[in-house]
Parts: sequence; structure tokens; C-alpha cells
Amino acid sequence: MTMRTRIIGGFLLASLLLTSAAAQGQNVRKIINLDEGWKFHLGHARDPEKNFKYGGHGAVDAKLSNDGLLKPYAAILTAGFDDREWRTLRLPHDWAVELPFVNPGAFELFYAFHGYKPIGLHYPENSVGWYRKRLSLAPEDAHKRLVLQFDGVYRDCKVFVNGDCVGENKSGYNGFAFDISNYLHFDKPNIVVVKVDATQYEGWWYEGAGIYRHVRLIQTDGVHIPVNGTYVRSDIENGNATIRLETTIDILRAV
Repeated sequence: MTMRTRIIGGFLLASLLLTSAAAQGQNVRKIINLDEGWKFHLGHARDPEKNFKYGGHGAVDAKLSNDGLLKPYAAILTAGFDDREWRTLRLPHDWAVELPFVNPGAFELFYAFHGYKPIGLHYPENSVGWYRKRLSLAPEDAHKRLVLQFDGVYRDCKVFVNGDCVGENKSGYNGFAFDISNYLHFDKPNIVVVKVDATQYEGWWYEGAGIYRHVRLIQTDGVHIPVNGTYVRSDIENGNATIRLETTIDILRAV
């Protein structure tokens, strides 16, 4: 069940609601850093066989989703996938800076803007990266809301939790977050998978590739102010300034 309420100029009311929850012994908001313990491996932007069989006809199986519809499926998205030979690293991470320098001749000027790194349309073998992380949660957290927050991923990315795509982001310069509460297990480990495609550019400067900023898990109670849930603006008219505050309160429970 989901209920969302927007209160204009109501930060005091929002604070009272959250303070009431805290007074009842509930942990209103907990932020868990997820930078440690990620597995990483390069994929391929064009060949599904070299991209862990993700994408392409005949390379991806299908399975029934919870709503009874067929959806793409690949073993790399599941907890059973063997990533023991993958590199273990700590975020933030940029795989482009680790690549060797190249002088691609006719494309020299274009690639000079991006640090002479072999990444982009002409280098599909270097332009997709996969990240995997195992995440265990306590059974007592099953009634909490849990949001997965990324400060920055370059560039196009899809985020999967236990095989389900929970969201995607198409810009390397925007932070983003997804509520993953209803995709999680609390009696066994979860697997978070992030597919990053850095084939396309947004600027003419070095932009890198990968999860290049921090990742965190935000845990809240059912009644909470969501990520970016407060908005403040000022209106000036006839020399008078009015400050307007909007606060969004979510009233949610896991299903």
C-alpha cells in the first residue's frame, strides 16, 4: 500500500510525524555505505556471447515475472552466477582510466578529448562494465523501506536486484535512487547487479566509465521523507520575500 502526501509550508508537521516515530523507539533513517565488496568485469557492447549472454536473440532466456509476463533473463543477474574470478574492488571506480593509451589515427582529435582511452563506439570490448554485490539484510528489517542510492554512474546503466530490473539511468552526471524494498530477501543473501554502458559521450572532456561515486542503502520506517523530498523556493514581490517549503511524506509498507 502506498500513500504520498505533500505538505506546503509544513516542515513542522513533517518533523512532528517523524519525531513521533522516533519517540516510539523506531530508527527513523539509517544510511549504510555500500562501497566495499563489489565484483567487476568488462562485458561487450555488441556481442552477447562476450557479454555474459545478456542481450541478443538466442542468448537470453525468458522467465515468468511476478505479474505472469515473460521478461529477459540471464544468469549474470542471479545469485547463482559464479563471479569468483571477477576482480574485487571498492567504489568509487573508473575502469576507463585503467585502460592503456591509444593513438587511433583518424579519430585522434576526438579521442584526445577523452584522454586517448580506447572506449566508445570503436571499442565495444571496453565500453560495457558489470558490477555485482551480495547484500545480506536482517529479518527484523523486513518491515522497513530500503532505497538504493547512487551518487553517480557513467554512463547508461541498469540496476537489477535478485534478477529484477529496478530502474535505469541515462546520464553520467545525475545522482539517482530506487526503492528496492519489495525486491529484497531477508532470509538469504541478495544480489545487486549494475550494468554500465559507457559507449556514448556527453562532453568533449575526459568522462571516465563506471560507478565513479559512492553507493549507499537508505533505511527508513514506513512514514518518512523520501530522498529529495523537500523543496524550498523564494518568491519576491513588491520588495517582499516569501519562503515556500514543500515537504513530501511517504506512508508505505513493504508488500
